[in-house]
Amino acid sequence: MQYLPRLRRPSAAASRGQAMVELALVFPLFVMLLFGIITLGIGVFYSQQVTNAAREAARFASIHSATASRPTVSWLNPTSPPLSYNRYDRPESSWPYMTPAGRRLLFGINATAVNVAA
Repeated sequence: MQYLPRLRRPSAAASRGQAMVELALVFPLFVMLLFGIITLGIGVFYSQQVTNAAREAARFASIHSATASRPTVSWLNPTSPPLSYNRYDRPESSWPYMTPAGRRLLFGINATAVNVAA
């Protein structure tokens, strides 16, 4: 009959050490993944906020077009006959009506850091 050595079960101290080593190997990867997801989410949020501000500014400019009493005009000067209306929302004065229309719905972003151009 052949003698088989008896396998010893690891002690509680050895299994605690094993768990700590596994945690030390996996935890940094988990933290990097978590912070990566958070950073990506913040980036998408800011992108959506700026897109919404541009959409609102474009909507304001289209509603207050050349047929309105206070039109929003672009940098481009028409080569046709002289303007038949008064330009209230001028690019030279940073579009004083269109810019706040685009900035008013910003949340979580410094509104003065967002520039509006037509």
